[in-house]
Amino acid sequence: MSQAALQVLVGTALTDPEFCAELLNGKRHTLLLAFEFTDEERGFVQAVQAGSLQEFAARLDEWLQAQEGSRCSDCYRAAARLGAVHRVSYPAVKG
Repeated sequence: MSQAALQVLVGTALTDPEFCAELLNGKRHTLLLAFEFTDEERGFVQAVQAGSLQEFAARLDEWLQAQEGSRCSDCYRAAARLGAVHRVSYPAVKG
């Protein structure tokens, strides 16, 4: 599992309101192309249903716990304290 990619995904959503809106409003598929996820990770992230970034990060955390027996606690904590992280950039979409 690539916790680092998931952390960058959540971190980017925390610091980029447009990215966050697209992540939660149905444009997620296009955004995910910029990240190096396994097929399983991409499928799960694509399927997450959440109305807020906090819910989204919580679903990721729960899934990671089930998959690895560990938490992506950085994802969850970062989402819990919205706005309290540094600016993160995400890779350009390949295409």
